Parts: sequence; C-alpha cells; structure tokens
Amino acid sequence: MNINLAPYNWYIFYGALALLVIFVIVSVVHALPLVKETKRHSGDFSSIKKNTELTRIKTSVLKEKKQASKKNDKAWSALLLLLAVHKAYKEKDQHSPRSYMDTAAEVLQKRKAKADLFNSLRNGI
Repeated sequence: MNINLAPYNWYIFYGALALLVIFVIVSVVHALPLVKETKRHSGDFSSIKKNTELTRIKTSVLKEKKQASKKNDKAWSALLLLLAVHKAYKEKDQHSPRSYMDTAAEVLQKRKAKADLFNSLRNGI
C-alpha cells in the first residue's frame, strides 16, 4: 500500500520544526538551573583548592620544623645523658676517672634496659 502525502509535506515539516523548537525550549529551561548550580559550586571548589594548597604548605612547614626538632632532640638527649652520668657519679663514693667511666657504662645500660622495656611493651611483648 502506497500512501501519497504530497499535499501535506510542508505541514509535516512545520509540525516537526515546531516540536523541535518546543524540545529545545524545554531543554534550555531545565538546563539553566544546572548551569547556575555549577557556577555557584565553582566558587566552592576554588575555596577547597585554596584550602588544600594552604594545608599542603602548612604540612611542609611542620615537616621542616620536625626535622629541626629532631636535631635539637639529639642534642638534648646527649646533654641529659651527660647530666644523668654526672648525677650518678656525684652519688658514688669513689671519684676517679675510672669510676666516671664505670658510672657512664651503668647509666647507658639502664637507659638501654628502659628502651628495651618500652619497645617490648609497645610491640606487645
């Protein structure tokens, strides 16, 4: 069966064009709020990027301070060790260079024993 739509060709074309225009208008109406939301959120994203950059800078500064602190901690631990040796030496009755070396060895052994105890407790014995 062959249908001849020759007199209605332009009506069909104009109807399709009208449907296309309606579809485009509806699409634009629904897309505008989405565009507004993306513009609004782009400001939020820029503030998040700025905050992450500031956080990265702060962490790098803290790492540098921590490294400097480790150097100072080594010096302080050496000074505290010398102070502990001197205190133990003052408590002893004998005062000679050999006694000072023996006292230093005892203090170091006690310190190593404490460190081993802390490590064993930290690692779950």
